[in-house]
Amino acid sequence: LLVGGTGFVSSVLARLLWAGGHDVAVVKRGRSADDLPSEVERLVADRTVPGDLDRVLAGRAFDVVYDFTAYQR
Repeated sequence: LLVGGTGFVSSVLARLLWAGGHDVAVVKRGRSADDLPSEVERLVADRTVPGDLDRVLAGRAFDVVYDFTAYQR
């Protein structure tokens, strides 16, 4: 799982992981299009909205989580 997975660095990692045969899911806000392979799962959520991440991740498990948005502006 890549949280914030459609940015410049994270989208490169998502493509590399996918090309390496890994199942890849990204959390994105859904505000813009991305150029990730169609096999990459997109989960639409805004982490600044209370409960939004909980909603899309409920009942899910991931071996690895990369968080590319763990900061505030």
